Amino acid sequence: KEISEMTEKNGEEKLLEYNGILLSSQAAGPKILWFMKNEPELFKKTAKIVTATTYLVYRLTGRSVIDYYTASTFNPLFDCRKKEWTDVLWPDAPLDLLPEITWTTDIVGEITGEAAKETGLKEGTKVIAGTSDAASEAISSGVVENGDLMIMYGTSSFFIEITDKFAKADRNIWPTIFLAGLGIGYNKSLEDVLSWVEWDKKITPIEKNSSLYGEYFKLYKELYRATSKVSHNLVDISKR
Repeated sequence: KEISEMTEKNGEEKLLEYNGILLSSQAAGPKILWFMKNEPELFKKTAKIVTATTYLVYRLTGRSVIDYYTASTFNPLFDCRKKEWTDVLWPDAPLDLLPEITWTTDIVGEITGEAAKETGLKEGTKVIAGTSDAASEAISSGVVENGDLMIMYGTSSFFIEITDKFAKADRNIWPTIFLAGLGIGYNKSLEDVLSWVEWDKKITPIEKNSSLYGEYFKLYKELYRATSKVSHNLVDISKR
C-alpha cells in the first residue's frame, strides 16, 4: 500500500531521477511510512532507524553510520547523484532519525571499553562502516575496477558491474553508489525479486512464448552449462 502511495504521489520518472530505481519491497521508505502510520506510539520512542550493520557498528563504537551503497536502498530518501539524504520526494520524512552516511571502508571509530568486555575484542580496534551482502560479495568476487562484472544468484539474481559513469536508470538498470575509488555500481535484475523456480512457476503460457522469456532462458542455460561441473546441486528448471 505504501509503495503504491509513494509511487502515485511522485511518479515513476521522478523516482528514477532521484533514486535510480523504482520503489519495491526492498525500499526502506515505504516500510518507515507503514511503521509511522501503524505503530505511532513505538515510532515516537524511536531514536534511530538503522540496518543490522549500522546497529553492530553503533554497539562497537557508539557511532551511528551507514555506507553509501546501503543508503541507496533507503528510497525515496536517498539522492543517488548528490549522495545525500533528501526529503524532496517525501516532505514529512524523518531524516533526523537516519544515520550519518559514509564510505564503506571509512574508519568510523574504535571498539570501546564496554564493547571489548562484551565481545572479547581488543579495545581500540579500528572499525569500518561496512556494507550490505551484495556489495561485499562483489568485492570478494574481484569486482573492483571499471568494467568488472559479477552475476549473483540468490532469492533474486542480478548483475553488478563497475562503470565510470551513471547508467541511465530504468526498470532493469539501477545506477547507484558503490565504493570510494571503485566507481559506480549498478544492478541489472534478471527476474525482479523471484527466485528462478518461483519465476518459472508464475510465468503464464503467453509470457513463455515471448522473446524475452527465450532470452532469459538462453542466458540461464549458458550459465548452467558453465557452472554445472562445479555446482553439483544446481537444478536446471528449464528441463521441468
